[in-house]
Amino acid sequence: MTAVAQFAQGIDHPLVTVRNHAEALELYRRMGFAPSPVSYHPWGTVTSLMMFPSNFIELIGVEDASKFGTHSVNGFCFGRQLGQFLDRGEEGVSLVALHSKDADDDHARMAAAGLESQGRIDFRRKMTLPDGRDDEAVVSLALFIDPELPDASNFICHQHRPELIWVRGWQNHPNGADGILAITYLAAP
Repeated sequence: MTAVAQFAQGIDHPLVTVRNHAEALELYRRMGFAPSPVSYHPWGTVTSLMMFPSNFIELIGVEDASKFGTHSVNGFCFGRQLGQFLDRGEEGVSLVALHSKDADDDHARMAAAGLESQGRIDFRRKMTLPDGRDDEAVVSLALFIDPELPDASNFICHQHRPELIWVRGWQNHPNGADGILAITYLAAP
């Protein structure tokens, strides 16, 4: 199954960055979510997904800071970005991924519109499906991190194998949640 009702640059997923992924994952379960199995990014982060029909929440933490330089583009690395967010004493939404079906085209279009980009990243992430099979998600990202608002920035996310992400069994949450309509940032003056 692939995500339904997605549109270009709509919310794909917020990254909810936490210090202790295992504790936060248990909290999400107690809140009535049915998360995907734990998996790992090549740049040292650990992740679980709360899937909905057209978007999802990514619960993410730092697993191995020694991998922060992996897959860096123009000095930017996701692991390092999230580690710095946590080092500032923050937890919560650190970035928001925008949906893309063509990362190259969307990246070029947004850069041509004047948005500063750190570049593109392509990566694979091993994952375990509900039937126990192992496979790899294939993802392309285009980075648009505002240096003045790094925690309120976006990136484009193109899932090349959406059937491995939008697994029907991961979309049935006991709490009835079925999507993200908006993201609201609150900031101190």
